[in-house]
Amino acid sequence: MASLLKKDLSVKFKYAENLAKDIFSANKTLSEWQIFFRDLLLEKLECSELVFAPSAKDFADKNKISPLSIKKIIEDINKIKKIIGNSSFNARLALENLMLNL
Repeated sequence: MASLLKKDLSVKFKYAENLAKDIFSANKTLSEWQIFFRDLLLEKLECSELVFAPSAKDFADKNKISPLSIKKIIEDINKIKKIIGNSSFNARLALENLMLNL
């Protein structure tokens, strides 16, 4: 996740396109992202003893992202998980929308 956040939008969109091809895998990936951002939020709130992913700690140290922004990203991920679970929605479009907000 930390490396994807550093990529430009075209790379993120290509990643979203590939991810949308397998909804089960997409849900698993989104769950992993939730853990990453949860850990990032905990690190920002100085609760590092609760942090699970070392990459979140490294990312928090190197980037200035507010706790409110992190909370919004977690909420967006939750929304996207619900959307892609419904086959009447375009999973690729939903994932690309998420990439715009990362």
